[in-house]
Amino acid sequence: MRSRVGARLGSLCVVAAGFVFLALVLVSSANAKSPEYAGVEKCKRCHSRANLGGEEYPIWEKSKHAKVMELLKPGVAVEAKKAAKVDPQKDYTKDEKCLKCHTTGWGKPAEAKADLLNVQCEACHGPGSEYRKTTIMSKKKWQEDAKGMRAKAVEAGMIMPPTEEQCKQCHNSDSPFYKEFKFAERKAQIKHWKEKQ
Repeated sequence: MRSRVGARLGSLCVVAAGFVFLALVLVSSANAKSPEYAGVEKCKRCHSRANLGGEEYPIWEKSKHAKVMELLKPGVAVEAKKAAKVDPQKDYTKDEKCLKCHTTGWGKPAEAKADLLNVQCEACHGPGSEYRKTTIMSKKKWQEDAKGMRAKAVEAGMIMPPTEEQCKQCHNSDSPFYKEFKFAERKAQIKHWKEKQ
């Protein structure tokens, strides 16, 4: 009799432990923070100097992507707006149909105070709150093991390299300014990286 009771008690303990484990996994998953957009200012800290992370920021800063919000203002790009049959005097800076592509991470989780105007780094490389951490973005670690660090960055959410499909989320026929999108040509126009040697 005792062995049956002991066996049942043991089975109940295993089942209870399983439920506790499952509950912990579910709570942990619910509390897991999904990557958030951090904003170009966070990227700029390292990616504006050759001796640190690279000179991507100053190249981006001169690009069309860095200035796309300007195009939404009234009286800007008047001829292009007329040709696309949109009102050149209308202020589109609050129009959600425009903001989804003229900002970075529109409507998605972002760190407090993140300035996400224009098409920034994370529009192509994904939300950076996790991969921008110094445990991943460390010059010394990248110099020691670039392949391994790149894998860690990708595991933390970095999109590397950006894909044509990603670009076409905005460069598509939904835009009144759409022209045929040629990925290789456009990629060359925004080049801000060094080729592998």
